[in-house]
Amino acid sequence: MRNVLLIFGLSVTISSCQQDSVPPSGRIAKGDATLGGTVRVAESAAVESFDPLHLHSAIGQRVGNQLHLGLMRLDPVTLLPVPALAERVESDSAGLNHVFHIRQGVQFHAHKCFGNRTR
Repeated sequence: MRNVLLIFGLSVTISSCQQDSVPPSGRIAKGDATLGGTVRVAESAAVESFDPLHLHSAIGQRVGNQLHLGLMRLDPVTLLPVPALAERVESDSAGLNHVFHIRQGVQFHAHKCFGNRTR
């Protein structure tokens, strides 16, 4: 029984380290981007969505935080908000209005809410 478990464990380990050799069809990367691949995450349940508006579980949040970056993030040591996509933030004296200065090179997806402009 011990040998069977050892063989099973080794086969799972070896097969999980293989890379997919199938290229994404019909898509060409621009710049230094790489298309395709597989994300493997060791979690106890499936992620309910990759849409940041629909990530309600702790598992979804952990995976979503690896995929989506907001204007601000929490510093892992101090837990204070620090700029992420924003380069800096200006706030008025009352702390009610904030101006986010976006880093150079940041692009957003094309969406009708941006008018006729894209990205």
